[in-house]
Formats: sequence, structure tokens, C-alpha cells
Amino acid sequence: MFYLIPVLVFFLTVGVVIDIVTRPDYLVNHLPKFAWVLLAVIVPLIGAIVWFAVGRRGSDIPRAPSATWRQSSRGERGPAPAAASLGYGFSDRNASGMSTEDQIAALDREIELHNAQAKVKRLEADLAKQRELPE
Repeated sequence: MFYLIPVLVFFLTVGVVIDIVTRPDYLVNHLPKFAWVLLAVIVPLIGAIVWFAVGRRGSDIPRAPSATWRQSSRGERGPAPAAASLGYGFSDRNASGMSTEDQIAALDREIELHNAQAKVKRLEADLAKQRELPE
């Protein structure tokens, strides 16, 4: 019975180290991963508590609905749609359905359009000035 608490602390430390190592860098707060691993290994219980309280940032990805069954507006029941079809999960597409590269290309085209429109306005203004000048 006496060995139960150290074994639980050991497994908690292993779980915390695995969580730190597998978590993406942008979801780790305040310290680099290496420092968090050292803290969790050197001071196991306190390191784990501090990691879960301060160091671990929640995921930016919305959670899928927990229900495995849904009821449609017509009263039909069936399996819930997959998380990917709801817009959740790992995808390079955003809410508009465009990938980041597509969005950048669209913004580049928009910038080119505005530049062309500004050039047309300048040329029209120059043409109007030339027409007003007496020859």
C-alpha cells in the first residue's frame, strides 16, 4: 500500500512528459518544452500541477460534438456526421473553404486590381489635365 503513491506520481510524471513532448510548440506557455520536461522530472508532482495549471494551452481546434447520434429536423435518426464534415479537425481549409495558399493568392490578385485601378485613375487625371491645357 505504501508504494501506491510513488507509482501514481511516476505514471503522472510519464504522462506529463509525453504530453509536453507531443504538444506543438505554439500550445506551450511561458517556458520552452525542454524547461517544462526538466521541471516535470526534477519536481514530479509540483511540476505536473504547474504544467496543467500554467504551461499547457488548450487546443485552438474546436471540439466535435460528443453525441454519436443525431436527430434531423425531419425526425430521422442516424449517426452523427464525421467531425471533418462539420468543419472540425485537421484541415488546411478554413471556414470559407479556401486553403491558406488560395487566400494569399486571392489577396495578391486583389492588391494587383487596386494598383491597376489607381493607375487608371492617375492616367485619367493626367489625360483630363492635358485636355484642359490650351495648345
